[in-house]
Amino acid sequence: MKRRKKGLKTTAILTAMVFIISVMAGFTLSDGFGYVYYDSKMIVHNDVYYNNVIGSHPKHGIEQAYFVTAGPKSAVKPYVYTSYTVGKTSMDAMISDLNKRGYKVVAGINGDLYDTGKGTPKGVVIHEGQLLTTGYAAGASIAFDENGKAFACYGAPTISLSAKKNNPADGTSVDWNTKIGFLNVPHGGGKSLHLFDSWNGNTTGTTAPSCEVVIDVAGSAKLYVGNSIKGKVSQVLKGVRSTPIGSNQVVLSCASDSTFFPSLSNIVPGSEVTITVDDAASGLSKAKEAIGSYHLLAQNGKIITTGTNLNPRTCVGIKPDGSVVLYVVDGRQKWTVSAGLGLTEVAKHMMAIGCTTVFNMDGGGSSNIAVRMPGKDVFARVVNSISDKTQRRTANGLFFVYAGNGNKQVENLSLYPALAVMLPGTKVQIKAYASDDRYEPVLLTSIPAYRTSKDFGSIDSNGNFTAGQKLGMTSVTAEYAGKIGSSQINIVNDITMIPSVNKLNLSAGQSKDINITAKFGTVTAISNDNLFKWNCDKEIGVIDGNGVFKAGNISASGNITVSYNNKSVRIPVSVTGAASSSSFSDIRGHWAEAYINQLSAKGLVSGIGNGMFGPENKLTRSQFLAMLAKLSGEDVSKSPAVNFKDVPGNEWYYAFVNWGSAAGIVKGTDTGMFMPNAIITREQMALMLDKYMEYKKLNISKNINMKFQDAVKISDWAKNSVVKAVNAGILTGKAGGRFDPAGSATRAEAATVIWKLNQH
Repeated sequence: MKRRKKGLKTTAILTAMVFIISVMAGFTLSDGFGYVYYDSKMIVHNDVYYNNVIGSHPKHGIEQAYFVTAGPKSAVKPYVYTSYTVGKTSMDAMISDLNKRGYKVVAGINGDLYDTGKGTPKGVVIHEGQLLTTGYAAGASIAFDENGKAFACYGAPTISLSAKKNNPADGTSVDWNTKIGFLNVPHGGGKSLHLFDSWNGNTTGTTAPSCEVVIDVAGSAKLYVGNSIKGKVSQVLKGVRSTPIGSNQVVLSCASDSTFFPSLSNIVPGSEVTITVDDAASGLSKAKEAIGSYHLLAQNGKIITTGTNLNPRTCVGIKPDGSVVLYVVDGRQKWTVSAGLGLTEVAKHMMAIGCTTVFNMDGGGSSNIAVRMPGKDVFARVVNSISDKTQRRTANGLFFVYAGNGNKQVENLSLYPALAVMLPGTKVQIKAYASDDRYEPVLLTSIPAYRTSKDFGSIDSNGNFTAGQKLGMTSVTAEYAGKIGSSQINIVNDITMIPSVNKLNLSAGQSKDINITAKFGTVTAISNDNLFKWNCDKEIGVIDGNGVFKAGNISASGNITVSYNNKSVRIPVSVTGAASSSSFSDIRGHWAEAYINQLSAKGLVSGIGNGMFGPENKLTRSQFLAMLAKLSGEDVSKSPAVNFKDVPGNEWYYAFVNWGSAAGIVKGTDTGMFMPNAIITREQMALMLDKYMEYKKLNISKNINMKFQDAVKISDWAKNSVVKAVNAGILTGKAGGRFDPAGSATRAEAATVIWKLNQH
């Protein structure tokens, strides 16, 4: 990688290839990884590319990898991050700190293996040429010279000490020349001689009685490979712990029972000391940045590992042209995200993508890769699925960064999603984001012009793509102010259908909405339930074209059959009991009849008088709150009084409002009003549902991820609640792909919502 040159012009390149995505359509075998069904590639900075690959390993199942490649013409530079050599930091915290230091992170990964107790890395760390630590067991390191070119190094540099010590026999001073075992590494079982400088922290951090010699350094106390520092002994301390370290000081230290103790304790106060870092063996003298690794997996194009255990992996690779690859494969999520790879397999995969030298970094729960998506992200963010679910704090990290700011002009267009896998007849919204010459976000002031091949589908002016019947790969392009971006579409029909239920046991008259997930290999394809053919045995009930099944009125058993493209799945169904007559005279034949009957039988809904329910009547805030309160099963009469001005104690809803306020489901207005008789809007209903689920600790998510045409009309305070309620399958949209946030809800709609919530 080369440092960015002042005045570098990329306009011609950006116009022709602003946003590149290449996709493998599937069934391509990638060595070590398996069959690839999804491979998106995008430019995230000049000559820096991000890939997301999803596939199926013949033995392990689902695999998902992420890698960033910085080419030799890249304008980013490598940056080895570490706070202190004893300590741990999360990926997000590293990125935030780098930003404070004046750097923008394009991509980064977690670094070297480390001591989980103290956070000391296993291998060497060099930053800006300074040797920060030798590590506790240095092996292979990936290093970068002053031009950003990567190369491999092995072991740690040798650190030598030249000093004077007293001869106890006659009191004379003699030369003492020895090797220092470790730099900025806590004492261990080896009882070695240790050296600490200010990068270790404010003190040596020793916890057991030690001999510690403080040396005042003439000039800078920083250590560089191939150079020496000189200083004078200012203090010889015996039986001490955690000696302070000044900015121009270093401290020699050993345990009281170390073989080095007699010599170190007799070093001559005031005498001159020379500490030399020799590069005869390690090859690190040219390193501007360097970070250790756990194992070396491949060297000069040959695999040198035999590891087979499956785990999440973090690796770094070097290509013959000087490109550097930051690589993470997820693991320990076999049935949902990724099974992980063995060391041999990950080496094969990285060699398959062009690497000849491969380093294995710290993997497992530490595996993190962060990428800044062009135009979309201000800061880099973790993009993989962490097996620990939360970021593990690690000892260090390796990043691609740059300093300064972009020109704030539209230079690039990036389209999201980068790659969509979809069935014929389905829709996806393609959205364009602009970025400047540093791929930093820039606001678009108008909608770009979208285009696509008519053979594969159509796209409207807002970027809504509808897939045609032709199968295969096509592209969508967007143009804005002469800048062009593109996205890929893979239209498929060779899928596996996975129903949301494996079997059904329903009461007579009960309904169930069944959903189908379409899998193209291991990738979830965009689909609609109405694309599948739904059939059921007549004895058990009826099913509509969207997969909504209504059980019949008598006990029976049979099957629901779902078909697509000459493939089908069966869902066994058992119906028990007999359907009761309608509870209310005005719901017979109504679409919500079954829901209302069941809820009425359980005492969860009540009528409006005269044997009627009023299914199409508009619902008030107090009526919906009463439904939630009844669903909770709690004694609302015991709830503390809230004393809303418009909720008198003699009203039927008084106790329900008190319960809702105590449970945190509702709040009043600034004027102390609740507005119990106001018609509830759909977004207000979503908010109450969200608060109810939080109150009852219901963690419901079906990953429906429905997008609405009128999403911009949803109030900010309701957006998260709408997403949660829709993803839980409790609220649905309206005709035309709308949510209608300000629209009113009917009593029948509310009964349906309560029925769905009651299923969890």
